[in-house]
Amino acid sequence: MFVNITGNVSLGVVTGTVEVLKGTSTLVNAAPGGLVYKNTNIWIGTLGMAVPKNIKEALIKFRVDNSWMSANSVAAKDIVLMKWDGSSWINLETKVLSKDDTNTYLEGKTNSFSPFAITAKLAAAKPTATITPPIGTPTPAGTAPAPVEESSIMTWIIGLIVLVIIGAGVYFLVVKKNE
Repeated sequence: MFVNITGNVSLGVVTGTVEVLKGTSTLVNAAPGGLVYKNTNIWIGTLGMAVPKNIKEALIKFRVDNSWMSANSVAAKDIVLMKWDGSSWINLETKVLSKDDTNTYLEGKTNSFSPFAITAKLAAAKPTATITPPIGTPTPAGTAPAPVEESSIMTWIIGLIVLVIIGAGVYFLVVKKNE
């Protein structure tokens, strides 16, 4: 929507260009992480002008379509503005400003300009528990037996080893005592 720059130096009239891209910028060698909403290139001034030493603060205000968020099960708090730093994507400080019936409005903070991506952090897959019945438990007719997980097998093996050690200990105690 707009870029608001507060400079450390006065440079007069400065031009800016925002390109909304169909895909990842050709100026980067890796796609950003997460679910990508939009890719952009933002260029301010001439080469070497829009660098951290000349910029006190730069805020990029943007909007994300609520229907896209809903269709992709994305919460506003999961939207992140990312910036290409020359070798990798970095997450920028991003905050939700407001929401209306159509869009959610956000703002990202940067101190330089390059390719950017508006992304949604993907939730980590939640681990699922598998309950495995003890070995030898009958299964209902017409169903396959539950798979035996490696951890269950290891538990049985460790249990057997402990029993052998205890049995050997008892054997030597009884034999030694009877000698």
